[in-house]
Amino acid sequence: PAVPSRGYSLGSASHAGDAASARGERRSANGAAAEANTKGVDLLRQGHHLEAVRHFKIALSIETGSVQILNNIGLAYAKMQDFGSAYEWYERAYQQDVRDIETLFSLAWVERKRQRFLHAKELFQKVLDMDSNHLKALYLLGDILKTGQDYDGALWHFERLVRLDPQSVEGRVSLAQCYEQGKQYPRAAQLYSNVLQLAPGRMDVIFFLGRVYYLAKQYKQCLAQFERVPDSDPKGFEARTHAAKACRELEDHERAVGNAERAARLRPHPDVMHFLGEECLRLGDEQKAAMAFGSALEMDPNHIPTLLELGQLMFRQSRLAEAEAHFTRLSELDRNSITALKTLALINLKQRKFAASQQCCDAALRLDPLNQDAFWVLAELHRQEQVPGDSRWFLGLRTPPDVSVADICKAIACGYLTRKQVTEALIWLRQMQQYVPSDAGVQEAVSILTRQGNAVNPQEVLDALQSSRHRPASRRSSPEAAPPAPPAPATGSTAAPRRASAGDPSGALAS
Repeated sequence: PAVPSRGYSLGSASHAGDAASARGERRSANGAAAEANTKGVDLLRQGHHLEAVRHFKIALSIETGSVQILNNIGLAYAKMQDFGSAYEWYERAYQQDVRDIETLFSLAWVERKRQRFLHAKELFQKVLDMDSNHLKALYLLGDILKTGQDYDGALWHFERLVRLDPQSVEGRVSLAQCYEQGKQYPRAAQLYSNVLQLAPGRMDVIFFLGRVYYLAKQYKQCLAQFERVPDSDPKGFEARTHAAKACRELEDHERAVGNAERAARLRPHPDVMHFLGEECLRLGDEQKAAMAFGSALEMDPNHIPTLLELGQLMFRQSRLAEAEAHFTRLSELDRNSITALKTLALINLKQRKFAASQQCCDAALRLDPLNQDAFWVLAELHRQEQVPGDSRWFLGLRTPPDVSVADICKAIACGYLTRKQVTEALIWLRQMQQYVPSDAGVQEAVSILTRQGNAVNPQEVLDALQSSRHRPASRRSSPEAAPPAPPAPATGSTAAPRRASAGDPSGALAS
């Protein structure tokens, strides 16, 4: 509510009476009230809120039922951000005159500031019942509905507001935001464009227009808008991060790196540094990628996507101790990360930490009883005779009832096949064949491997196995959607029937 004007009426000046002296006394009293109120208004304009309240209360002691003075006191408290006291004084004013629409509007406005949105909605609706064309009430009620994600209700109010006031910039912006939330991107883009004709310098609207183009996957158009937003603008950081993601979609990775670096200078953030590291990897710059990932972990040592990416990078560079540290931390933070467990199993195998490798396999198989990578590591441990057991060690595994020996043999064979270890893959397919001798798909896979040997296309064999009549009843290829994390890994290959609980993390640039 705006500061009231000095000429605002103080209410009825006097009541009729027979004595002239009585009328004169009342005029004198009204004059004193008007003077105190005017002084309060002046002080309020100057920002001396408490002193203004003191003068308003002097005026109120003379004009005890003045709606204007009660409103002025409420306004003074609202300017001091004391919205509880402001509501009390506006309520007193409203009780004096329930037909005063601006007092009712002030009550609704204060309730909105107090985040008592349900009551504020009721009060704004009362205002609109009294005056359906009350522009501020239309806007603020629409804003409450938009904030509460009632976009249909908000649309009605903003559309009416824009019809009544076609020059309303904020009304058009809010209307466009509702269409954006409803994924009506062309209509939102048109409205944002119309706003920019009314207010060409609105950088936030330029950003919103770019964001709508991004959501509509019109990446070239969105980049044109984001580049108009300077780094110094409050929306500069978001413009750079969105531009970086748009460049990634266009496979313009050098430009994506440039935008991510600008975003990082504006606001260092682990998500931004992680994105920068990913883009550097796409450009083949592993050194710069490692530096970006390292910066992300300095900001947040428990940033899961970066632990995963940097761990994988260290593993590819054969920096096994560093890779082990990252994947160990990842497994501590996400006990259901199969990627962390199976990679740790492989790292420990390469470092000849065979018992630790077996423990990681067991933990992974508790989450996914047919995980090909974990079974491949176990098979390698036994093939290299690094763990005790005979050649039929796989028969002693504790597995869920719906996982058969043929399922295990197939998982191990596929693990070898994807690594193009043809001889070992053929051994395990023949093991499988012993348990499902009449399966045509397995027979075809064995035949292909036998004929083509090392020249085989692994996918051709996998396709033959896919056509197999043998279907693992509980085959889980990904750890999505699962119950709680398993207990700590136990020594020995005793995979218990546990289901997976969460997928492996992947990083994304902050928006």
